[in-house]
Amino acid sequence: MRKTEKKRRPQRYRNTAKLIIFTVISIITIILCAVGACIIKDYRPKVNDGTPSFIELTPSVIEATPESGEELIAADHTPEDINENNAAPEYTRTRKDTYNFLLVGKDNAGANTDIIIIVNFDIPSNRITMLQIPRDTYVEIGSYAYKINVAYSKYLSQAKKNGSKDPEPEGMAGLASLIEQNMAIELDYWIFCKLEGLREIVDIIGGVEVDVPFNMYYTDPEQDLYIDISAGKQILDGEHVEQFIRYRSGYIEGDIGRIDAQKIFYNAMLKQLRASFTVGMIPALSEQAFKHMNTSMTLADLIFFAKHVMNVDTSSLLMITLPGESARADGESGTWYYILKRADTMAVINKYFNVYDKDITESVFDPMLIFTAQSKTALNKIYRSDISSDFSSNIIDGSIIDSEGISIGLLQ
Repeated sequence: MRKTEKKRRPQRYRNTAKLIIFTVISIITIILCAVGACIIKDYRPKVNDGTPSFIELTPSVIEATPESGEELIAADHTPEDINENNAAPEYTRTRKDTYNFLLVGKDNAGANTDIIIIVNFDIPSNRITMLQIPRDTYVEIGSYAYKINVAYSKYLSQAKKNGSKDPEPEGMAGLASLIEQNMAIELDYWIFCKLEGLREIVDIIGGVEVDVPFNMYYTDPEQDLYIDISAGKQILDGEHVEQFIRYRSGYIEGDIGRIDAQKIFYNAMLKQLRASFTVGMIPALSEQAFKHMNTSMTLADLIFFAKHVMNVDTSSLLMITLPGESARADGESGTWYYILKRADTMAVINKYFNVYDKDITESVFDPMLIFTAQSKTALNKIYRSDISSDFSSNIIDGSIIDSEGISIGLLQ
């Protein structure tokens, strides 16, 4: 007996069926996008509008362990009379459409961070202000003194030791808490990005045009770092962007020179996003963001901020290097650290990052004095220096970079 063969539908029916399915899916997608747009239109990310997080000081508990071969100073977490008779005022958040973020970037080698930035996004003014924290910044964690680029790895290791199944967010939460409670900046969200993700994102938007100030060449097999970029204006792909922002060996001031060069990139990146971004890039950008980025924001938060970033031009992009100076721990010898200047840093925070109705005071800024070694005269002198009359050397906006560039001291 012959098997009954199924009759095949004519090609036109199959094409019609595909067209109907495609049309239905398209209609559903349009409806979902329309509904999402309506929701996002009136959406506002949540902020802490109660008691500031830095008022209730709860120092992070961590079993800090010195690294092998690293010169460390025993931390002295004893507040002096700097806070006596100076009670913390009551704060009310008045800038609810202004948000502070902690942005951290690292490469794939080790757990130390390459980039630490506090970003203030003033939505009504379409202004972004970035406070770049040098990775050599002195900070005390637990019983020891470190450079701040080690902090994330310490909290990450502690989370792993505690059996965390997802230690990365706990590591970021620890670093955010350290900065928030001691620099008295209310951090609304944190973003952790692997530099591999930055490479991919740069490639998706077609590269970034950067005026490279000089020839950059450096190799470090241990870090899997190979840098080779010629001087001049050119479009850098993702790989060369990573090389550009990590280069530091040719600068007189090392990490400070690297931070100044990064300002050139941030300005160029903003211009490129505004010029080349299309809706068609969203799927690829989203894929890379979720693959290489971790954040305390929701998807709705990300969409909200991404939409408003497109309203920011380079003249409204302000970049600030944390006020401070480099010094050796024992004056003429010992480890090099970057020491923040207490008075200047408070002034910068109050002007650009304070979302409350009152100034940050001595009573809430660095109450445990973790940003200085009280027993080290050279470091403590910088930390307690008088307030500067002018911060212009630490501050630059994108329009100045476009018109004048940045002068970075180079080794001969």
